[in-house]
Order: sequence, then structure tokens, then C-alpha cells
Amino acid sequence: MKITKAFQLSPLENRNAEVEDIISADLRDPSKLSDYLESMTRMEHPLGAQCDAMLAEFSSSIQTGTVNQGDCASNRTCAANARKFLLALGESVIKVKRPSVRKIVQDAIRAIEVQAEALGARYGFSLLPDDLLQDILLLATGKSEYNDTFQPGRDFTLEKPVMRASLILSHTCQRFRSIVLDSPQVWNAISDQMKNPQMLEFCLTQSRGAPLDIGLNIYGYPNFIPFAEKFKIFLASANRWRSFTLGVIPRTKRAREDQWLGGHWHALCDNLLAIDRMSAQLHLPLLHHLDVGLSFVPPTERSNPRFHSYTHWSMPSLTSIHFRNCVPMLFPNRITHFSLLYHQNWMEKPCLHLRELANFLHSCGCLEDIELRLADSIVSIDGLSLPVVIPNVTRASLSVRGCGIYETFDFCRAFQFRDAIHLHLGFEYLNYDLRDVTKPDYEPFISQVLALHPQLTSLDLSLEFNRRGAPFKIPPIAQLHHLKELTLECTHWDVWEKSEFPYGYHVPPLVSLEVKTSPIGQRTGHWDVGARWTEQLISRLESEHGLERFALLTISTTGKMNPVLGRGIYELLDADKIRFVSRAEERRYPHTF
Repeated sequence: MKITKAFQLSPLENRNAEVEDIISADLRDPSKLSDYLESMTRMEHPLGAQCDAMLAEFSSSIQTGTVNQGDCASNRTCAANARKFLLALGESVIKVKRPSVRKIVQDAIRAIEVQAEALGARYGFSLLPDDLLQDILLLATGKSEYNDTFQPGRDFTLEKPVMRASLILSHTCQRFRSIVLDSPQVWNAISDQMKNPQMLEFCLTQSRGAPLDIGLNIYGYPNFIPFAEKFKIFLASANRWRSFTLGVIPRTKRAREDQWLGGHWHALCDNLLAIDRMSAQLHLPLLHHLDVGLSFVPPTERSNPRFHSYTHWSMPSLTSIHFRNCVPMLFPNRITHFSLLYHQNWMEKPCLHLRELANFLHSCGCLEDIELRLADSIVSIDGLSLPVVIPNVTRASLSVRGCGIYETFDFCRAFQFRDAIHLHLGFEYLNYDLRDVTKPDYEPFISQVLALHPQLTSLDLSLEFNRRGAPFKIPPIAQLHHLKELTLECTHWDVWEKSEFPYGYHVPPLVSLEVKTSPIGQRTGHWDVGARWTEQLISRLESEHGLERFALLTISTTGKMNPVLGRGIYELLDADKIRFVSRAEERRYPHTF
């Protein structure tokens, strides 16, 4: 509604000609409005009635309720003009001589201001530029949280709610619809969880020329779209694939049970063979990340060349690969990052042949970052001369969970990354004979790995125990003469209760120390031990090297409890060298234990 109509005084019954003549004036002109207000004091009808009529007309133009999107433009104009009119009205009131009249008009101005602000807020989004509104809509869908650093194993689980939120926003108004549909990054993470091919094609169309993150469920459940049909749809956009995940795990309970119990093997086999048949000589010019999971393929079939179609693909931009429960076959590559997760399901206990893994790692001439995780599995070192030296790798991560003592020992001493400067070591719940009263600890395994990597400048050590009381004295870091950064994480700090630094024990000249604790580790008595141990380490560091170069002590927790440090820490370190941080819960995505 135009401001001229919203603020024009409606005729009152029995109004005389003089009033009607004055009303015909342009009341937005300050001088004419001033004359009008002066004349209103001599009229039969009080000024209050006129203001009430004016407010009523203005209110009718901004009624609450369902917004008519077709009138957005005119209503935005109304809100903008209202502010201008109120400014002019305020200037006119100054010229009014009678205080009673001035007060009435000022009250009217304040009442109108409230409604004008409400009108402006209602159409606030429409006043924003397109690029800013696009950022807001991406934030509302949840897409902005991971779009720039897409992690296939995690983010395909978020795909469905993102799509749902995007479609809901697109139905809000025409402008929202235009922006959402014209934002390729909303539609570029696509998997076959959708129930019809039309939706797949719609997303591919709306993604326009944006790089695509494609996920394919090969397990045969849920079977919304015939596998060959949906894979053919994906292949039409192969020149835009940025990442490809072969083996997106369905999130339904029934699907998981079928997979664990070995169900749908025939469908899985047919799907893998269809991929091999349809993707011969496939060219993927933009593919940076390849994710392959054969978690539910029988161990005897995992080396079937037809299940490894990627060996025949052209991937000139490939820099990162992640494999689950299978060792990749040899293929020409220039990858810089390699990740392997090997774990068992309920029906089998697969064996990881380290010789096959070593052969593949030797074929990767550009490898810089490697991550190996072993869970509830066994390993074989047959035909392998230990340790296997892997050059050029500067960052390495080795994690073992739920494995036997001998498997853990073989796994830890299998590889030597001679150029590594950063190493993550994780040991969780090692299996050993519960009748063994010696309670073997993790120190031999840690020592075995550290002895192979003396050039480390950064060490991240994570320990989780399957029972309390397992002895662990101190991390065997004395042999790391170049170590600058140390990170320690432990679930049961009480196992270090009797830990002491023996006479002559060498502490490297650390620059930073991060101590991670969990809600379990913060229970009464647990973190107290961790705090005392941290104080001992800082004290020994001071006595050997001084603390002038020590920059930061970080206490990190995932729980709501705030860990408390002893007074001795604050006597050794200035407060600005100590910080407390809270980190998000970890290990909640498929690619972690």
C-alpha cells in the first residue's frame, strides 16, 4: 500500500468543507502539515480523532498474518516511505506552538514508529543483497558447515536433511526459491539414497557446473532405483565428480543388520560387476578423492580384480584415497594422502596381509600423509622383511583397537616412515589373557614405533584401557630428541598414579603440551592423577631446559566438567601460557572406530 494512502486522513462524518480542503493538502510537506495542525485546533472534531483515523489506516496496510508475496515490493516501499514521513512529521511538530497539540502528535508518531519498524522487520530478508541472503540460506540448510571440506563418510549422512531443508526454504517465497535453486553448492553432494531417478536428475541439473561429491550404495538395500539405472545417471556427469564414494553405508537399522549378517551378497556382487562393466575406461578429470568400501564382501572375494574397477579409470587429479576392509590394487597414481580402515564384522575375522599393503604403498611415489587403522582383526607378515621403509611421508597415523598382543606388535613394527615429523599413535582396548597377572601395558608397542621414527617433532598419543590398573609409567619419549609438540589423551588417568620420572630420564625440549581428557577421565580421582602427572612433566622440563621457550599448555575436554589444575602448575607457568578448550565429540562418523 502506498504511503500516500496509508497516511491520508479519512473523511469523518459531518466534516465541514474547511477540514476537507485542508485534508486535500500534501501532508508530507512540513510547512503544510504545520498549517494543518494549527487549523485542527480550531475544528469541531478534536485532533485525537484525526490521529486515530490516521493510525487505523496505517495499521490496515500492515495487518499480521499470511504475507502476500506479490505485494512485497510495495510493502517494502511503504516501510521505507513511512520512515521518511515520520522524520518530516517530527520536524513539523517542532513548529506546533500549543503543547497539548504537540503531545498528541508526538504520541501518534511513536505509535506509527512501532508499526513501521514491524513492517520493516517483516520484509528484512527482502532488503538483503542476493549474495548475503544466499549465505544465510546455506547456513539455514546446514550445508555451509561442511561444503568447503567435504568428508564423504560423514557428509552423505547429512545429505537428506540438507535436501529437505533446501526444498522447504525454496517454497517460502519466490526470491528464496530463486536463490536456493540457483545455488549449485546446495545440490552438489548427491547419493543414491533418493527414491526416484527424477530427483537425482533434478539435483544434477541444479548443481549446474559445480564439482560434485557422488556417493553410491552398492549393498542392494534399500533398492529405491535399479542400480544400473542410477549409476548411468551418475555417469552422465562424470566430468564434474570431485569425490566418489563407492559403498555409502545405508543408515537404516535393517540395512545394517543385513550387512553384518552377510545378507544381499548376490545383489552386492551384481552391482560391483555392473560398475566394472559400465565404467570401463572412465575418465574423471576433476576427481580429487576416491573412497572405496568392501566391508561386506567375503575375504576370499576382496582381491577379485572386477571389484576394483578404479584400476581402469583415468584420474589425473586424484590426490586422496580412503579404503575400508580391503587393500587397494596397484594402479598409476600421484596421491598424497592414503587412509585405510580394516575391521571385522560379526561373521568373520579378516586378515590384513601387510605384504599387499606394503606393495601398494611402495607404488605411491608422492605419498605425504598416511593413516592406518586396525580394529578387531588379525594381520599377516608372511613374506615381509620388517620394517618396510616408506619414504617421503611426513605425517603418519597408526591406530589399533581390540586386537591381540601379537597382532598389535606386528602392526606397530611393520612400517618405518623415515621422513615423518608428525605421528599419531592410538591404542584402544588391547586383547590379552585376563588370567595374565602381569597386565602388559602399551609401552612396548609405543617404544617399538618411536624407535623407528627418531626425527619426530610432533607426537599425538591416545590411550584407552579396557580395565583399570594396567600399568603405564611414562610415555617413552626420551629417545625423541627433536620433539617439540606433545599431545596426550587418556581415558583412565588413574593408571598413571604411580608414574614417576626416574633419575636420568631425558625430557625433550617441548614447546607445547596438550592434555586431552574425557568425561570418563574427569571422574573423581582420575583427572587429579592427570593433573599431578602434567605438573611433574612441566617441572622436569623446567629443570632440564627451562621454560623460556615453552609456549602453551592446553587442557582439552569433551565433557561439561571443567578440569582443574593444581597450584603448582600456575607457579611454573604464567596464566597466559595455559588455556582450556572444549572440543566436539569424536569418533561418531563411519570412517572412525
